[in-house]
Amino acid sequence: HTPIDIPLYSGKAQLKAAMLDTLAVWNETASEIALFVVNRSDNEEAELQLELSGFECRSILQSVSLSAKDKKQTNQENHNAVIPHETDQVTLRDNRLTSKFEPLSFNMIRIIIPV
Repeated sequence: HTPIDIPLYSGKAQLKAAMLDTLAVWNETASEIALFVVNRSDNEEAELQLELSGFECRSILQSVSLSAKDKKQTNQENHNAVIPHETDQVTLRDNRLTSKFEPLSFNMIRIIIPV
């Protein structure tokens, strides 16, 4: 477990939460890591640098983001207004992943791990 220095924001109940939240899942069957990242900032792009220790990472299989330029945009009338889209904001070099995430976005990055 490596601590990550991330800005915090205060909610209505005076609770503090990280602006950037991450979760990594090792899929042994598919031989890949799925990394899920939420950027809660409503106006700032976030950058993540992550050392993937214990794995020999081959390449990025997929990088997808769900976000909209207008933070109040919904799919209520236009069902294709907010949809997942492929991104090219991810680099992988020497087991170090670096990526940028749009404000108010949910992201998924799939990384191939050779067996």
